[in-house]
Amino acid sequence: SQAGVIEARDFKQMVDICRCLAVYPRRPAGLGRVAILTASGGAGIVATDFIEQYKLCLADFETATTKSLEKLFPHWMPVKNPVDIWPAIEASMGKGLDVYQKSLDALLADKDVDAILLCGFAGNSKVIIDMAEICKKSRNSGKPIFIWLFGLRDAAFEAQTQAQKNDVLIFQELERAVECLAAVMHQKEKSELAPVIGETYTRHILSDDLLAVIETSHGPLDEYVSKKILRAYGIPVVEEETAKTIEECLQTANKIGYPLVMKGIIPGTVHKTEKDLVRLNITDETSAKNNFTSLMSPMNQKGFVLLQKQIEGKAEIILGILKDPHFGPAVMIGIGGIMTEMLEQSVFAVAPLSKNDALSLIDRFPAKKILEGFRGGPAIEKDKFAEFLVALGEIALAYPRIKEIDINPLIVSSAGIIAVDATIILE
Repeated sequence: SQAGVIEARDFKQMVDICRCLAVYPRRPAGLGRVAILTASGGAGIVATDFIEQYKLCLADFETATTKSLEKLFPHWMPVKNPVDIWPAIEASMGKGLDVYQKSLDALLADKDVDAILLCGFAGNSKVIIDMAEICKKSRNSGKPIFIWLFGLRDAAFEAQTQAQKNDVLIFQELERAVECLAAVMHQKEKSELAPVIGETYTRHILSDDLLAVIETSHGPLDEYVSKKILRAYGIPVVEEETAKTIEECLQTANKIGYPLVMKGIIPGTVHKTEKDLVRLNITDETSAKNNFTSLMSPMNQKGFVLLQKQIEGKAEIILGILKDPHFGPAVMIGIGGIMTEMLEQSVFAVAPLSKNDALSLIDRFPAKKILEGFRGGPAIEKDKFAEFLVALGEIALAYPRIKEIDINPLIVSSAGIIAVDATIILE
């Protein structure tokens, strides 16, 4: 999708999408707000479900549109989207073509309508839709009109023939009509495609000592150094400092404030929890002393203790970079904490990311509700979060020796999103 590719499940769907893109080679203006015009209330309900499934939305009509349609409808029939015109056809003594045309005119004139899905019926008589007129109205308005025609095959044949002659997109399956409409409305313009890798991704952001670490080290960097690199690119990380003696530990603890998290950091070690190198809820000096001693003892002077402000939040996610052998660095979002490997709900996008790519990645995240204030939890600022995703991709492109970045967990808190653990792995 970043390259503007529209994926098809099978050959028939590919042919249908190609047919639609031939009629509408550029994305129509608007936000994908669809008006459904139908001769069947049930068809309108099913169409609405498909509209939501394919990430389109129902249009909210302007007042002028509602008033125009009310003139056609019986007084007891409210005007809503989907627009069920069957009562209007009955009220007009069977003048179905006139009802269709006037309803279409009202919807096409509405600035809040970007496209129209027309659900027509092929019964025992001729289909009452003028295909040539529909083609003309669509071109003049710049708004796509897609038709789903249900009913008898023989009765629909003439309408289908006329539709093909006039470049009107008509379908026998409702879902196919909606998914092809979505393909047209979601196609990307050239300006929206992923940026080209170039001089934007430079190394001047990092200090000389961090550059030296990246150039000379191999394998996993320790958590403290990894987060210093992330912080330099604007990714928020927890307040933390290192300590190698009890005196440094107590001084740092008082500076950061309780409660604390304390971690034993051993060069080359990634999974600290499994090695019993993480202590939570450190609330006073006595606890800090005891835990410092218990963490330093098994490390045999090979590491140090990292003291962090303890962050509370209702949701944990994972961000990362994985280097794909074919596509290069890919940015990832997934469920964080210890559930990452068990709940495989991660999504990826190839770096570099544009802002729109990052927002699309967030939208594709299956558990995105935890980012939106799920069950009273804090909601993230999506635009700000998207900037972090863009920055993560830039890090990977600026330093080709980076093989992997693992930020887990990134806690969603009332103060925003904060990385409390991270590892950068070098080739």
